[in-house]
Amino acid sequence: MVVSSEDEPTELAVVDLSNEGLDPRGQSSHGSAKVIQLDDGSYALDVDVENLPSDADGFFELWVIDPNVEGMVSLGPLRNGRVELPAGVDPQSFPIVDISIEPVDGVPTHSGDSILRGVIEA
Repeated sequence: MVVSSEDEPTELAVVDLSNEGLDPRGQSSHGSAKVIQLDDGSYALDVDVENLPSDADGFFELWVIDPNVEGMVSLGPLRNGRVELPAGVDPQSFPIVDISIEPVDGVPTHSGDSILRGVIEA
C-alpha cells in the first residue's frame, strides 16, 4: 500500500456568499467559498453554491475582485468544487468573491449582474 506524503491544503478563510443588495434573481441563492493555500503556495477556492435561479438567461461565472471593484479576474463558469486561482492572483489583493449571470455574447467582461458576493476577511 502506497501512502501519500502530501500535506492537506491550509484553509485560510471561509467566505459566506449572500445576495444582499445584488440582482434580485439570486435572492434564493446562497453559498460559501473556502480560501485555501495549496502545498505549492498557490491559492484556490472550494466553492459550494445552492439554489441558483433557474430562469437566468446565460450562465453563471465566478470572479475575484479587488477592493476598489476595478480589477477583476474571471475564474470561469461557476461549478461547485475546487477552483484554482491563476498564478499571481493573491486572495489578499482580490478579496471579493463574486458570482454573476453572464449573457452568452462573447464579451469577456463582467456583466454587472452579480447574484452572490462575499468578502475574504484577512
